[in-house]
Formats: sequence, C-alpha cells, structure tokens
Amino acid sequence: LSKKAREEDKGFSPLVTARRKACLEWYVQMSPMEENGLVHSLCCTMRYILFVNCDEVLRALRILADPANYPVAYGCTAGKDRTGILGQLVLSALGVGDEDILADYLATNDSSAHIAACNKVAIGMYFEEVREKRPREYKMLVPESAEDGKDARQKGDDDSAATSEENLAGSRVYEEILRYTRHLLETECGGADGYLESIGFGARDVAALRGVLVEPDTAAEPPTPNL
Repeated sequence: LSKKAREEDKGFSPLVTARRKACLEWYVQMSPMEENGLVHSLCCTMRYILFVNCDEVLRALRILADPANYPVAYGCTAGKDRTGILGQLVLSALGVGDEDILADYLATNDSSAHIAACNKVAIGMYFEEVREKRPREYKMLVPESAEDGKDARQKGDDDSAATSEENLAGSRVYEEILRYTRHLLETECGGADGYLESIGFGARDVAALRGVLVEPDTAAEPPTPNL
C-alpha cells in the first residue's frame, strides 16, 4: 500500500467520493501537527490510507482473494503500519475477533529492534542511490552541516539502530493506532465489512478470500461411518 495523492474518483460511489474529499481536507489540516507526536501522525496516515487510498486497498485485497496469485508477500517500508492495516482488514473479513487481531498486531513489537535496523539500512541505501544517480536531488535532500561536514543521514550513525530509543519508537506498533482504526471503521462505515462493501469488495469477494485463506475445521466434521 502506498500513501499517494488522491487519484480520480472514477468508478467510486458518491459516498466514497465524498469521503475521500473530506478525508483529504482533514489530513491537510491535521497531519502537519508534529507536536502531537508519532502516534498522532500514524493515526492520520491510517485514516488517509483507508479513505483516500481506498483504491490501493481494494487492489491489494483482490490480489489476496485470487488463488492464482499465491504465494503472496506484502509489506511497506517498515512492515508494520500500512502492512498492519491491510492485515487488520483481511483478518476482519475472515471473521477473526478484535482482540485476536490486536494481539497479532502487537506481536510486531517482538521484532522492533530488527525493524529499526532494517529501516536504517534501507534509508542509507536509498540515499546512497540518490547520491550516485541524482546528485542535485541529493544535495536538496541532505544539505551538509557547516560544523562537521556530515549530512543528516550520517549524523545518527554513531548510535546503534537496534538500541537507539528514537529508532525503536518509530519501529514499534501502538495499540492506540489499531483501536483508532477500528473506531473509524465502526463509526464511519458500520464496521470492517461495511467499509469493504463500500469500496467494492463485497460479499462474493469476501467469500473468495475466505476460500483461499481459511482451512476447513476437519476436527469438527463427523467421522465417515464404515459401511
């Protein structure tokens, strides 16, 4: 899932179109409020993904509902926020309970140090690629420091990516974010199923998704009698 500019509303219902417009206006006002902290920023991003980039959500769900596409791997930069919201929607569609979804989401924090280290490596690789291939853009992205000649990317290199509290905080998931997302789905869409239906992923699509991802409970089936 990518957090990108709102595309054309072609093919969406008037309800979804109005919701996209309203969310975009809301996001422009709310997201720059950095003083409210990381959780606030990520909650804003989750709302944006759900309501502005619902075309991306629908595309991802349709890929997951088609057995011809498997095996499937999906993720994002850190593999926790946009990845987490898609996981929440998929598990909700499969009938998993809210508290089990929350437990699955919070299990990400067992790997926060690994996520922090991988993020730092990925960011470093990105800036190195920009430096080599687009030097003018690189100078705009990371201006040199007059004091020591280090750029913004290099300044944190003295800290361990896996132990720096700042890195770890940005690599964790937070219960408030999932509960906020659930609140949005319930109050504005009538639940996850209502949201999925509104963006074009209806009952038939949900059944297809369950057909791919849910195994039958063979233990609950009565034994075949010997004849």
